[in-house]
Amino acid sequence: YFPRDLVADSEIARPGDIARGANRVLEELGHAQVRVVDDIWARMPNQEEAERLQLELGTPVMVYVRVGYDGADMPVRVAVSVLPADKHLIRYELDRR
Repeated sequence: YFPRDLVADSEIARPGDIARGANRVLEELGHAQVRVVDDIWARMPNQEEAERLQLELGTPVMVYVRVGYDGADMPVRVAVSVLPADKHLIRYELDRR
């Protein structure tokens, strides 16, 4: 998800893939993503998720929400993923150079 008023006249608002990537477009619009906040939690899937993901009965899902912020601390991107918990690993590496 992107703020409509920010991306309305850009490639992000048009259907299809963005060959150079949404982050590059945000940067060109003057809103480079410089910070992200990730929230991750586990829960049982709803009926639609269980069917779409073809989950076996009793398989939980991981919900992964990433919010990206620009230099003015404005949220410029939100990504929501629902993943079968038995088939994914979420790994972080933080480098404080």
